Amino acid sequence: MIVAIGDLHGRHDILEAIVAHHPSDTHFVFLGDVIDRGPQNRLAMKTVLDLHAQGRATVIRGNHEEMALMPYRHYQSHLSSKSMRDYQKAFESFRHWREAGGETVIREYERFTIEKYPEDLLGYLQLGRIAMFVGPEGITDHPQQGSVLLSHAAPPHARGDHSPEDVALWVRPYEGPFPLPDGVIMSIHGHTPTLEPVMFGKHLFIDTGGYNTGRICTVRLDGFDPQNPELTVFQGAMRKTGKLHQFGRPMRYQTVRV
Repeated sequence: MIVAIGDLHGRHDILEAIVAHHPSDTHFVFLGDVIDRGPQNRLAMKTVLDLHAQGRATVIRGNHEEMALMPYRHYQSHLSSKSMRDYQKAFESFRHWREAGGETVIREYERFTIEKYPEDLLGYLQLGRIAMFVGPEGITDHPQQGSVLLSHAAPPHARGDHSPEDVALWVRPYEGPFPLPDGVIMSIHGHTPTLEPVMFGKHLFIDTGGYNTGRICTVRLDGFDPQNPELTVFQGAMRKTGKLHQFGRPMRYQTVRV
C-alpha cells in the first residue's frame, strides 16, 4: 500500500494515528511542510526519519522545508566565498523562516543559529525531493503511462521568471492551469489549505489546514482511481479554523477520529 499524507505542520499526534491505522508495510509519501507552526515538529521529523530508514517513506520538499534550508545554504556559501553579502542573506532568510512559522521549530531545540544547524533537522531537510510519480511501476522519478504526479504546491514547470522548482514549491492553484507530463492522469498537492480535499482541473489538493483544524488528509496511491480517489481525513483536536482557501470541487472522503 502507498499512501500520500498532506501538510502536517508539527501535528505528530495525528501522524501517529495515521501510521497506526495502516498496515505495517505501508509506504508513506509526505507532501511537504511536515514542520513549522505546529506543536511537535521534532517528533514529526523523527517519525519521518525512522520510516525513511525502514524504507517506508518518501519525502517531498515543501516551501517550509525550503525556507528552513535557505539560511543554511547561504551560510555555507559564505564559508566558501567569505562574502559578507552571503552572511547577510543567511541572517535575512533565517529571520524570514522564523516569522513564517519556523519559530516553533527553533524553540523546540532551545534555540540555534545559522552557524550550527541541528544534525537531525538537516538530515530531515535534505531528504526532500521536488516531485515524484506513482504508477504501475510504483514510485519513480519519471512519468509512467497512467501515473500520478506528486509535488508540494503545483506540477513543476517553467512559468515566466519562475523555475520548475519554484513553481512546485510556491504557487497557488488559481495561478494555473498547470500542464502535466505525457502519461500523467492527475497530480496531487498540499500547500494551499482548504477545509476538505478538493479537485481543481486535473489537480487534487489535500492540505486540510491540519495544524489549526486538526484535519490531516491522506490519499491511497496504489490502484489509484482518478474518478473516485480513496481519501481519508484524520480528525484530531482542533485549535482554531485558521485561514482556509475556497476553490475547486469538494471530494468525498471518509473520516477517522483521532
